[in-house]
Amino acid sequence: MLDSLFAAPRARPRPTTRSARPQVEALEERCVPATTTRPIGDFVSHQGTFRVFTDPSIPPSNNGLYVPPVENYFGWSDPSSGLAVSMDYAGLADAKVQELSHGAISFHTQVSGQVIERGLPDGRAEVNVLLHTTDALSWAFSSNDSTTPNLFGDTPLLFGARVPDVLAGATPALGESFLQVRFINSAPGAPLPDLLQLFNAPEPGQELPTILSFRGTATGELHALFGVPEGTPGRVQTTQTGILNHSDKPPRFDGFPAEHVNLHQVGQGAVKPDTSVQDAFLLAVAEALDTGAPGKKK
Repeated sequence: MLDSLFAAPRARPRPTTRSARPQVEALEERCVPATTTRPIGDFVSHQGTFRVFTDPSIPPSNNGLYVPPVENYFGWSDPSSGLAVSMDYAGLADAKVQELSHGAISFHTQVSGQVIERGLPDGRAEVNVLLHTTDALSWAFSSNDSTTPNLFGDTPLLFGARVPDVLAGATPALGESFLQVRFINSAPGAPLPDLLQLFNAPEPGQELPTILSFRGTATGELHALFGVPEGTPGRVQTTQTGILNHSDKPPRFDGFPAEHVNLHQVGQGAVKPDTSVQDAFLLAVAEALDTGAPGKKK
């Protein structure tokens, strides 16, 4: 703990001078890692900059993209049910649909949040990203319906629409999400990574996240494949909690103790979350700002 680490060493009693304590305080100021905040744009602007050419599930014609024409970002799945959901937490689908429609279509996706960065004694930085997104393009499917290895790109949808579908006239499903990720970066103030790059090809000095969590909910239209009339109002909810890159995790710990995707007809089967997406975001910001401060326990 910082309070004991930087305490003055024990010594034989001796007369004190007025300058003794200020010298110790100056030492504390030099040794305690600085905690700063950065604009959320420092993180968002780097998402969608990494393409994957080593995943055999991606057809060569996709040019490294899982769901063309949109740049890559993470999707979320529930192994127990086979359900999976995509929510455009970085605004990449919105940017692409505006580009391809020449501004005629927009989801008006908005992002907000903070990047909290704490300097480490080895010269690197612990980075805590807290990203809140509204009006994010969302869609869901079941891997049980897939006949292709590229699940997110080619599986028929149960809910919502991908960008090509929207460009062809389909109604988009929009949602709200909160992403939190904590990782080690090469240095304070260094460019922040694309999440896919961090997981697939970390640069020198970068370490995989210790925390990766995602919470989201979206409303839109269900498809007949879900077993209801086409266009029936539906809602998807997901909670993902990843505790990764920990040396003290038990054997066979898969890193994601919570992986839930719930898809239902509006008014039926809804599972009310303990905390709204926005409340979860605000709580995480408060905790991160508090625990990230010098002298606080992590």
